[in-house]
Amino acid sequence: MVFEEGIDVDASEEEQLLLLNSTVNTKAYEKNKKGIEERFFDTLEKFGGTHLKQLALYAEDGFRKERLFYIKLRGDRTEEKRFILNKCLLKIALKWRNQVTGKHMQPSTWATKMKYLFAVFRKKNINYHFATDFNVDGEFHAVLKSQWTMEKGSDPTFAEGVKTATFDMDGDLKFREKFRDGKFNPFSVDVSEEAYDNRLKYAIWVLGRYFLLRGKNEIAFCRWDQVKFHELTVDGVTEKYVELCHSYDKTHQSPTQTLAIPYHLAYMLTRMMSYVPINS
Repeated sequence: MVFEEGIDVDASEEEQLLLLNSTVNTKAYEKNKKGIEERFFDTLEKFGGTHLKQLALYAEDGFRKERLFYIKLRGDRTEEKRFILNKCLLKIALKWRNQVTGKHMQPSTWATKMKYLFAVFRKKNINYHFATDFNVDGEFHAVLKSQWTMEKGSDPTFAEGVKTATFDMDGDLKFREKFRDGKFNPFSVDVSEEAYDNRLKYAIWVLGRYFLLRGKNEIAFCRWDQVKFHELTVDGVTEKYVELCHSYDKTHQSPTQTLAIPYHLAYMLTRMMSYVPINS
C-alpha cells in the first residue's frame, strides 16, 4: 500500500483526493497528453502485428503494472530501443489522419501531437526526441515528408497556412468594449474560473497582437522563462523592453528567434484596457 503511486496511508480522504489529482499542468494539457497516449497504444493494438502489439500489454513492474512498451524502452539510449520506437512511430505515421476530414494531418498538427506524446514518454524515462532521433531515410520523419509531398500534389494549399489564423482589425476595439461593458476584466485577482479565463485570453491576445504568435502551436507551449526584461542605454538614454525568445520558427525548424517590444508599450498593455474614450 505504501508503495502505490500517489498513496499516503497517513493522509485523510480529502488529502488523498488532492494527491491523486494534483498536477503542475492545465487540465486541457493533461487531457491532451492522455488522449494522445491512448490513441498511440490503440494504434499498436490494432495495427502493430504480432510483435509491436505486445508492447501495448501490461506486465508487473515492481509494485505496479506498466505497459511493456515503457518497461522495454525506458532508461539508457540504445540503437535497439530507437529501432523499436521508430517502428511504432511508423505505424502512427501510416495510420493517423485528420479525424474529421480523413486527410493527412498538417505538419504543425503533427508537431503538436508529438510534443504531447513525447512529454508522456519523457515522464516514463524514454529518452528520445521526435524531432532529432528519427530522421534517416525510411524512418518516421522521412515517411511523413513523403506523405506531405504527395498531399501537396493533390492539394497545393496543404501546409501553406491557408485558412488558418487571420488578424482581426477590430480586435482592440472588441476587447475595449467588453471591458467597458463589464463583461471582461483581465486585471481581476479573483481565483474564480471566469477570472482565470479572462487573464488567459488577455495573455493570448498580447502574444498574438504584439509578438505575432499565431494559433495553438505557438502560444500553448510558451513558458514564462521565454520572457525576458531588458534595459538598453545608448548615448545616456535608457530604454526598457520586453523580449520573447522562440526555440523554433513557423515551420518548426531549429533556429532561435527573438521578438521584442519596448517596455513602455508592454507596460501600456496593462493600462490601455482601462482607457475608454468618452465618445467611444
